[in-house]
Amino acid sequence: MRSPAIGPGLRDPERPGGVRLPRGSVVTWDGSDRRARLPHDWALRRVRVLRRAGYKCEARFSTGERCGAPANQVDHIVRGDDHSPENLQALCVYCHGQKTAGEAAQARRPRPRRERESERHPGSL
Repeated sequence: MRSPAIGPGLRDPERPGGVRLPRGSVVTWDGSDRRARLPHDWALRRVRVLRRAGYKCEARFSTGERCGAPANQVDHIVRGDDHSPENLQALCVYCHGQKTAGEAAQARRPRPRRERESERHPGSL
């Protein structure tokens, strides 16, 4: 069955889910224990979220307008292991990729360091 958010020619039977990724992409599931941490009823929760959204992307643009593209992915609004329906949203492939890329960029940014006050050298006391 072809996903509505993925056009013809973008299927890859070698990848999980059959999605061909752009060259240089990193699959976050590779080497991750994230899938193992999902609840046993994840498939049911996922379908419920997609149905609740009418299989439409719930992402909002900076203008406040809803994307509305066909959604086939379920995303955690707040990162972590809160799998409650309130923390899950239906997203299209594009919006999910944009959100994930933004979160990854945020995680890579250097954290501000607190500078210690310089101390006098013991030999100059």
